[in-house]
Amino acid sequence: MMTNWIPLGKQSEFSDGVQRRATTAGLILVTRLGDQVYAFDASCPHSGGDLRQCEKEGSTISCPLHGWTFDLSRRGYETHGFRGLRTYATRISDGMLFINLDPTVDEVATIGSD
Repeated sequence: MMTNWIPLGKQSEFSDGVQRRATTAGLILVTRLGDQVYAFDASCPHSGGDLRQCEKEGSTISCPLHGWTFDLSRRGYETHGFRGLRTYATRISDGMLFINLDPTVDEVATIGSD
């Protein structure tokens, strides 16, 4: 059942770079790490830095303002133990990528799991 899941696009549209997608919740950033797809807020929780300009190394992204780093493979955990980045559950169904805005849903899409 796909209740509360919002379509973002075809899974083939998402590469290893960071892509932007507008949703009813605002701007969501999406990136692919190997065969996993992660979705997260476009603003740093520290001071609102624009994460569209983030640096990405492996599963870690860095805010361009003050260098705060977040590990996407650990659900947006801030690597120094401060505030984490808001991440969203992702799912692949019928070749489409979906996100769920409910913070209690914990799922990460795997490319090819469709």
